[in-house]
Amino acid sequence: KMAPFSVLFSTFLLATSNNRRRSSSSNSQQTNNSPPSTGRGRYDRGGTKKPNTNNNRKQDVYNDAPDVLHPIPELTSRNGPRPSYYTCRHTYEDTLIAEIGSNCVASSPYPGLVRVEPGSSISALDPVYALQSIPNGIVTTGESIKSIAKAVHAALLEEDSATCTKLRAAPRGSLAIHALVPGMCKGQTKPLMLPRTTKIAEELRGLLSKSYPAARKKPTTNDDGTSTSENERWLLQIMLQSPTICVASLVQCQHVGPGYDAYWPNWIHPLG
Repeated sequence: KMAPFSVLFSTFLLATSNNRRRSSSSNSQQTNNSPPSTGRGRYDRGGTKKPNTNNNRKQDVYNDAPDVLHPIPELTSRNGPRPSYYTCRHTYEDTLIAEIGSNCVASSPYPGLVRVEPGSSISALDPVYALQSIPNGIVTTGESIKSIAKAVHAALLEEDSATCTKLRAAPRGSLAIHALVPGMCKGQTKPLMLPRTTKIAEELRGLLSKSYPAARKKPTTNDDGTSTSENERWLLQIMLQSPTICVASLVQCQHVGPGYDAYWPNWIHPLG
């Protein structure tokens, strides 16, 4: 005699329920015994978090970079001797050093760049093989963009009252600021530290424009409607030697002719 359908159906449900419980218990045991998740590679198999090496690589990027000058120049002191720099075509460094004069102590810390040590007697004011001059540079330091800009401002103007007075009387728009890095001397299109030195130049422009009309935008016409054609030119050059070391030079350019814009140091083109 066959059992009723309800009894058979109840027996089937009981059997499948027991199978599900055994399967769930087995999966739970496997999960507890399995190694912890590695969390996209952030943890090892023992559950210990791996050290983050990306930050170390970012911090060492400048230390291993070839565009940072070695050795780093010593910081200059107030009223102390200042080094000068010249730029030239790569492979012409020795020729430029010979042209500058035998009485100077000069070296080439980077391709296309010549450094003249403080106290050297330079025989040629405008050397033929020099593309640009960065005379009487100060070497200062700062941890941030603003601190470097303030240090340059203090060393070039706050500590030099004569230059400060002359620049304050200079016509509006007569000051050019060139942001430089060593890689530009070799013709690199995207040299290391260029964005940083560009921001330093912008910060300096903002600081100087508050007190010096020369740092403000040059007007196209005078008040009487005539075009502006001032002959006075000033040039501020800043070149990072490392992320925290900066060489800066502020000088009034000399007209060497015959062209209208023929000034030395070169007022228009960075690095000449």
